[in-house]
Amino acid sequence: QYSLYVNRDTTQSLKYLNFVIDNQGKYTSPLLFNPLMMRADINMMRDSNQLVIDDLTKSLSSKPDLVLFVRRGNAYRTNMQYKEAVQDFRKALQMFDHHSYRQNMDSAIILNKAAWSQYLAGNYRQCVAAADSSLLLRPNDGYTYDTRGSGYYGLGEYDKCLADMNYSIRMNPSLANSWYIRGLVYIKQNNKDLACYNLTKAASLGCKDAVEAMKGVCAEDEIRKL
Repeated sequence: QYSLYVNRDTTQSLKYLNFVIDNQGKYTSPLLFNPLMMRADINMMRDSNQLVIDDLTKSLSSKPDLVLFVRRGNAYRTNMQYKEAVQDFRKALQMFDHHSYRQNMDSAIILNKAAWSQYLAGNYRQCVAAADSSLLLRPNDGYTYDTRGSGYYGLGEYDKCLADMNYSIRMNPSLANSWYIRGLVYIKQNNKDLACYNLTKAASLGCKDAVEAMKGVCAEDEIRKL
């Protein structure tokens, strides 16, 4: 089964795991792996997010687990169930003792996940607050500046947004969202040249929303190049 799992043979892996889960009560010795978690991982590869949530919920019902809360939170967020995602990230954070550097770094990552979920839900003030908490633990993380900058954009605080996106791009020039949001700010400020430059960069990095935003800002030949 492990070989099938590692080699991403998802169909055969699911058949085996379904059999193990259906017959789990018949085993006399404990299993050396969590079949529900493995099946959730496979369903995540197959973009079956509701099945991921169902299996992780079953697994969590028997024993709370930090990793499973984070994974279910990710699945909820992908499923656009942002309130549930934030709740799971908070449950994961409550399981840390915060006495080690490693756990503080992990807490910062989970806080940023919660912040981004709040942004996607349109809760921009909560997004900024969660990102602030994350940056207290991980002050130089470009991804978190991107998250907070997005929250500031949603709040209409464009100067703060630009400051965060400038830092994010300096730390990680390949982060398409930072270029995209910065381009949107420049549109708000009627700076078409900088808007077009940033949106073109975002589009070249795979941001589809940037291509749409370029219309009316960039010359048609610039859009056709993409």
